Amino acid sequence: MENGPASQPRSDVKQAIGYTAFLADVKARITTARTRAVLAVNSELIRVYWEIGRKILARHRGCCPARTMAAAIRKVTLSHKAR
Repeated sequence: MENGPASQPRSDVKQAIGYTAFLADVKARITTARTRAVLAVNSELIRVYWEIGRKILARHRGCCPARTMAAAIRKVTLSHKAR
């Protein structure tokens, strides 16, 4: 077997292929983790909004017209969307 420059490119190609696969795996893991994080945040926000809505309804049930409550909820929602 020859150990000269002719055998070197094969080794480099194998390393490059292995590195490419490694990078693909790392990128896939990051993408998966990001997706899980987004889903967790969305789930938590939905839970908080639901809880806030229940508290608003419990506090204002019978004291305000539904129209007034709806306007207040829209105002809070719009103020948070601007951020």
